[in-house]
Amino acid sequence: MIAVLIQDDTRLRGVGNCDLYRYFPESFDAVWLDDDDGTRRRKILGNPDYGGTCYQPCLARHRPKIWGRLPESVRLELQQRPNPDATLVDEVPALIHMGVATLKLQGCEYPPRRLGEMVRGFRFVIDGIQSGRTNPADIRTMLLHLRSLREEKTQSQLAHTAELHDALEARLATNSA
Repeated sequence: MIAVLIQDDTRLRGVGNCDLYRYFPESFDAVWLDDDDGTRRRKILGNPDYGGTCYQPCLARHRPKIWGRLPESVRLELQQRPNPDATLVDEVPALIHMGVATLKLQGCEYPPRRLGEMVRGFRFVIDGIQSGRTNPADIRTMLLHLRSLREEKTQSQLAHTAELHDALEARLATNSA
């Protein structure tokens, strides 16, 4: 993922490393979960550092109650570089040619079958570029397929994000009353 530094101490660093949740501490909710093996663990909903779901404030541009809580410098950066979660499908060939050795797929949002399909697709593209023996047209076809998978994920994520934003706005309203 791409690291972006902003003028103040705020950092947007891509999936798994974002700390925008810190602007919504009153929306956190501690829950206890019991695992199948009897282990009990605490999660803090709203705080991904403690096992909770991120409310994705980075995608709340049209939700004034959420968007307005972010510092102006963060909002400006997000407007210039929307959602740092973008899958870099189109950039893979250039990244491989630059010598990038590791690409991370965000697997937790995909069903296992879809994730396997993506891994096979990226592996085909990477191996094909590195070996130089794969027909470039076949690589382009696979990249088109990977883009379509990304678009399916994006549509699903938009619906899920709307639900998260509804939940966050409800928590903010409850805690401000």
